[in-house]
Amino acid sequence: MRPKTKNLSTFDQWNTDDLFERLGIVPVIHSQKLNEWINVSPQLPPKWKDSIEYYRMDLYFKHRGWNETELLGRFIVPFLSTVEWRTSHYDLFNDRPIKGTVKGYRVMGYIDGLVASGSYEPHAPYFFLHEYKRMRGTDADPLGQLLIAILAARELNQDDKPMYGCYVIGRYWTFVLLEGDSYCQSQGYDASDEGEIQIIWSILHQTKLYVEERVQASLIKEQR
Repeated sequence: MRPKTKNLSTFDQWNTDDLFERLGIVPVIHSQKLNEWINVSPQLPPKWKDSIEYYRMDLYFKHRGWNETELLGRFIVPFLSTVEWRTSHYDLFNDRPIKGTVKGYRVMGYIDGLVASGSYEPHAPYFFLHEYKRMRGTDADPLGQLLIAILAARELNQDDKPMYGCYVIGRYWTFVLLEGDSYCQSQGYDASDEGEIQIIWSILHQTKLYVEERVQASLIKEQR
C-alpha cells in the first residue's frame, strides 16, 4: 500500500495506481462512447492536406531527435491548428492552470492543451491534451496525470457528462474517455503514419463537434 504521506497536491505527482487506490478510478476494456468517438471516417479537408503531410513527414524524420519543446512547436501545435478550434464561444488554450478538490484531495497543475468555453480565458473545460517527448528514463505517468486533471475539471464543471482527453508520447496519440468512476483508452495512433494521422485528425474533429454541442446546450440553458 502506498504511504499516506505521499504529496499529491499537483497533477505530476499522480499515477494510475493512485487513482485506483485513493479515488476508486478503474479501467475498463470496452466503452460504447469511446467507440463512437474514435471510430469515425478519416476526412481531411482539402485545404489542409498539404500542410498536414508536411507536418507528418517532419515528425517521421525528426521525432527521435526532438525534445519536448520541439515536438510541441514543430508538430503538435501546427497540427492541432488545422482542426480550427477558435470560435466566439470556445477555443484551444495552452499551458493553463486548473485546480480543484477531488474526493478530498486538493490538486492543481498546468494543462498542456485545453479546449474550453471562453474566448480569452478558459471556463468550462471539455477536452485535454497532455504531451510528453518520451517515457524512457523517467517515472512520469501521462495517463495518471491526464486523468487527475480531467477529474479536477469535472468537479469545476459540476456535471456527470463524459470527459475527453489525449496524451502524446513521441509520435503516438492515445485517446482517453472518463465516464463516472471508470476510464477507457484507445490504442496508440502513430501520427507519422500516413493513414493513422488521418484517424487522429478525424477523432479531433469529432471532439470539436462534441464541444460545439455542449457549448450550444450551455448557451440555451443560460437563455432560459
